[in-house]
Amino acid sequence: MNKKILALIILIISSTKIYAAEKKSILVSQPVYKPMEFYVYKPSNKKLAKTFYVTYDGYLVYKNRDKIWKYGTYEKNKGVKTDHVVGSVVPSDAGIKPYDKKASSVAPIVETANANNTNNAPEKENPAIKNYPTDWTQNPDFMQISNWKKSIDRIGVINSPFMPVAWKGDHPETVFVWTGMEWRQISVRGSENPLNAVKRDAYNLAKIINGSNIKWRAGDSVILGQYTGYWGYKWLGEIILTGE
Repeated sequence: MNKKILALIILIISSTKIYAAEKKSILVSQPVYKPMEFYVYKPSNKKLAKTFYVTYDGYLVYKNRDKIWKYGTYEKNKGVKTDHVVGSVVPSDAGIKPYDKKASSVAPIVETANANNTNNAPEKENPAIKNYPTDWTQNPDFMQISNWKKSIDRIGVINSPFMPVAWKGDHPETVFVWTGMEWRQISVRGSENPLNAVKRDAYNLAKIINGSNIKWRAGDSVILGQYTGYWGYKWLGEIILTGE
């Protein structure tokens, strides 16, 4: 693992402990991405509208009339609402300016659980943030992909099985799929579409992933999207595998 990624992980861990100690963490759910939950806190800045909260990666968020969490951008010392849904974009890529620039230098703190409560107010308070960072952020077998510039240039998450996938260019020779234990290599045949190569190996992938007992979560995808930008790769988001 290179020094940049190692430093990033250490910063995430240390900032998580600081936030848990100094700020009252609140766990909220995102109804459009069930079961996605993430932590926010109420800023002490009285100039901000009361509807704004701050995520642990430093961005303003608010809940609209449809009970959906969206981003706010911080401009000229004011919070301005945007239409970007939390979980649908990497905020830095969408031009959203952070409220806390120091916190925005790390990946967002996101957890997933049963997101059934969609009241206007934050759903539940959590005095301590547990089990974060997620395991893969501390797994060198996963994180080695940050150095695979010669082998990949884009990362996404396939919907079935629900796991990260990566390859390079429009006509790659190899597609890499995370199984929970390792990056499985799938050879692409001739002019075959890389997603067809994944579908061709879907049965074997499902067996391996089910055997690992490791679940990829919606919140993990949000975090991975942030890392992907830091690593200099293209983020593909969720990729829907359709039938032949």
